[in-house]
Amino acid sequence: MATPSLAVLEALEKLAADPANIVYIISGRDGEFLEQHLGHLKKVGFSAEHGGFVRERGATEWTNFTESLDMSWMSDVGEIFKYYTEVRPCNSAGMPCIDRIICSARLAVRLRSRRAQSHGTIAEPILSGGMSS
Repeated sequence: MATPSLAVLEALEKLAADPANIVYIISGRDGEFLEQHLGHLKKVGFSAEHGGFVRERGATEWTNFTESLDMSWMSDVGEIFKYYTEVRPCNSAGMPCIDRIICSARLAVRLRSRRAQSHGTIAEPILSGGMSS
């Protein structure tokens, strides 16, 4: 897992020390990771999990923007991930590899597919109604 280098930390400290700058780290990582590796930067604000959680500069508490979201769609997305996990297994012939992660407690639905040819290849059958149960 990538962590910020000393040079990056020093650059962030210098940027945040200038009163003309407002510095925020926007990350897909969770708040725990950001606290562990960057939490000592008190003049830096954080946006964790792609904006789902925010900690303002100088604050210690995180604001959870996902609490008021309607997450009922997650079960439908879970079925789509399940379908593609079953019909499109990973292999060395270049087939898309789908890893599904669905969590109901926090906003965490991720489609990880570094070998997928394109998002359109995956989404097109779903959007056109071509997927069967």
